[in-house]
Amino acid sequence: MADFPDRQEPSHARTRKRRKDGKHTEITFVLPADTPPGPVSVVDDFNDWQQGTHELRPRKGGTRAAHQGT
Repeated sequence: MADFPDRQEPSHARTRKRRKDGKHTEITFVLPADTPPGPVSVVDDFNDWQQGTHELRPRKGGTRAAHQGT
């Protein structure tokens, strides 16, 4: 995880939201649009550690995000 001393708000975020079925959770990973520069992917067991499979995409407000359901 990178350190961003000039930022007052958290430099990254992860949120969890229980789905309506009550059995599954959706996790959202969020980063600033320009930090770090270039493409960023979420990698883990759920995608066989394949970079680029769950790439963070631009969204409103100057951030980028990727969603993963469990």
